Amino acid sequence: MNGRSDDPPRVTASRGGKLQNPKVKFFAGLALLLVALLAWYAFRSGPEESWNGRAITARFTDVTIEKTEKDVHLVFHYALTNLTNRAYRLPPPSKGVLMASVSEPALQDADAALHEPEPGMKDVDSVVWEPALLIPPGRTVNCEFDISIDPTPYGTSLDELREHRRLIVFSGLRLSEMKEFVFLDYANRYVIALPRGWK
Repeated sequence: MNGRSDDPPRVTASRGGKLQNPKVKFFAGLALLLVALLAWYAFRSGPEESWNGRAITARFTDVTIEKTEKDVHLVFHYALTNLTNRAYRLPPPSKGVLMASVSEPALQDADAALHEPEPGMKDVDSVVWEPALLIPPGRTVNCEFDISIDPTPYGTSLDELREHRRLIVFSGLRLSEMKEFVFLDYANRYVIALPRGWK
């Protein structure tokens, strides 16, 4: 005898006459426990909240052109209206993104941008806006999206754009490439359609 038992695992018979292995019962109970935990978590978390494209609406008001020592700025002005019953703050870049439409047709409904990344849309990396801009419920507040453009990839330079006429032509060409914008607020799951109002 070497102290080891080569006997098979103990099997007992239930009242119904079926054989039961203690190890099988253990793993079956563990599997049931895992299923119960998953069901509880799914019920607790609930379905993912859908995107809301009607909470905040936007109206284009103006676009201005500015030139700094480093680049050209196209500043898009919008009037944002809060249609909810609570105050709304525009999120910082870590929780929001501005996307530009680069193909026709233009968006007819904000719901078209609910699945990011949307075909025909691309992130606008070189944009800044006022984070935490407060819009009270039922009120309209002006908002600016400042997009900076490096003229070098377009075969020109800031020195050449010192002439006002050239700056206007350059900016007009860049504007013609922009169809419209959509702002995605990941924190509140809002999608804000920013319509085109420039030519």
